[in-house]
Amino acid sequence: MSRPVTSEAPGRGHPRQGASTIVLIGPSTSLDTLSVLLVLRSRPPFAGLWSLPGGHVEADEELAQAARREVLEETGLALSSLERVALHTIFGAAGEPTHEITVFLAHVPLGAAPVAADDAGAAAFFPLAALSSLHLTEGAADLVLAAARRFVDNTADAGSLTEIEPDG
Repeated sequence: MSRPVTSEAPGRGHPRQGASTIVLIGPSTSLDTLSVLLVLRSRPPFAGLWSLPGGHVEADEELAQAARREVLEETGLALSSLERVALHTIFGAAGEPTHEITVFLAHVPLGAAPVAADDAGAAAFFPLAALSSLHLTEGAADLVLAAARRFVDNTADAGSLTEIEPDG
């Protein structure tokens, strides 16, 4: 279960809270059959980079609620079940943590069609094999591939998602 968080500005002693979601589509039988939803950022500091849909957690908003809201705002896709998969920390120039991003995993049915909105200039599903050829935000490819590997392994064994951490 997610917990409400207080969203504080960086530099006040606590990193700002964010939520992102790895949205997979395709049969869960192998990495070759899966694609991931990415959005093209249209605003600084990540303008021109492909990234996972996500953003800041609003005051008193639960993390999973923020993840669902951000995916809906940026792509038009409504997500039902989510699994927490990682905590990704972003560090500032002086080495201090400025953002803590809780990363979730979702799997959507074939035919889901994202439509870019909000601060996303584009939204599309990409085969996992294409990640190395895209200009991605730092750490995105590693998070996606680790989550996808575990998703394939876990659905083959248990038929469900479990909490995972990226290889690292």
